Amino acid sequence: MSTWAEAEEVARRVYAEDAEWCEESYLWLFAKSALLTGAAHGVVRFVAERRGWRSRSIAVDWDSRVVSTVNAVLALRAYALLDDPLRWSSTSYDAVLTARCDRDRAMLSLAGYLSFDLVVCVAMNFMATASSPGGYGDPLLLAHHAVVVVAFLVGVRARLATAYMAALLVNEASTPFVNLRSVINSQWPPPRPRTSPAQLSYVLNGLCLVSTYFLCRVAWTFGVVVHAARAWVHLWRVGLLVGGYRLVVVVALSLLLLGHLLINCLWFKHVINHLLRQLREPQTTSRQLARDKKHDDDDGVIGGSTTTNSNGHPPPAARSLASSSVGRRRRGPSPSTSPRRPLSSR
Repeated sequence: MSTWAEAEEVARRVYAEDAEWCEESYLWLFAKSALLTGAAHGVVRFVAERRGWRSRSIAVDWDSRVVSTVNAVLALRAYALLDDPLRWSSTSYDAVLTARCDRDRAMLSLAGYLSFDLVVCVAMNFMATASSPGGYGDPLLLAHHAVVVVAFLVGVRARLATAYMAALLVNEASTPFVNLRSVINSQWPPPRPRTSPAQLSYVLNGLCLVSTYFLCRVAWTFGVVVHAARAWVHLWRVGLLVGGYRLVVVVALSLLLLGHLLINCLWFKHVINHLLRQLREPQTTSRQLARDKKHDDDDGVIGGSTTTNSNGHPPPAARSLASSSVGRRRRGPSPSTSPRRPLSSR
C-alpha cells in the first residue's frame, strides 16, 4: 500500500475485517489504568507524609510531578513498541480505517490516567484557584485532559483514526522537563547565583523544555493534523466517509484534534513568555547576594536578613523599616513623640 491507488482498492473492503481486537475487556483496561493511577497517587502521598512534608501544597505538588513523569515514560515506551506507528508515508486507509490491539492498549492506558487526573482537576477548580499545587487548577489542563480522553474513547469505540490518536502519545516527551523545572525551583528557590549548579541545571532543563515542547507538542501535533486532513479528503473522495456514523465520528475527532493543537500552542506561548521574562530580569550573582546580606546586617534588619525580591534586594517595606530605624538612632526621637511638660509647670 505505497500509493494512493492501492489504498483506494484496499479501502473498499469492509474495514472491520482488519480491526484487531484485544482479548482483554476494553472497559477493564480503562478501569485498571485509572485504579493504578489512584494507587500511585496514594503511594507518593504516603511517602511525602512519611518524609515530614506536612504542607499540603508540597505533598500535592510532588504527587503530581512524580506520577505524571512515570506516566510520560510509560506512554513513550508504549508508542515506541507499537507494531505500526503513524508515519508520513502511512496511507489514509492505514491511518483511519485500521485498528490494532497495541494501539488500543496504549490509548486506553493513557485515557485511564487522564480520567483520574480529570476528576482531580474538576475538584481543584471548584475548591481553589488556578494557583493550585501541581497545576491541577489550570483550566487549560482540564480542557486538555477532557479533549484527549473523549477523543481516545471515541476513536477506540468507533475503530476509527486510532493511529492519529496513538501518535499523540509523543506529546508526553516534554512532561519530565516541565516537572523537573518545578523540582529545581522547589529545592533551590530563586534568586540563585548565575554560576551555581542549580542555576546551570535550571537553564539546561529550560532549553530541553522549550525544544521538546516545540518539537513534540506543537510541530508533531501540527504534522498529525496535516496528515489527518489529507486522509479525510482522500477517504471522502472514495466515498468511505459519506453518510452514516463515520462522518459524524470523523468530524468530531477532527475538531478534537484541532482543539488539542490549540491547547498545545497556548501552553507553548506561556513557556515562551516565561522564557522572555527570565531573560529580561537581571541575573543575581554570588557577589550581589553577599553585598545585599552585608547591607541588611548594617541596617539592623531584624534577624540580620530580609526576604529578597527577584533581583536579590530587600522589598521596599523592609528597606523603609531599616532606614527609619537608622534615622531614629542618628536623630533621636521625633518632636511628635517627645514627652510634654505638665500644665502646672508652664
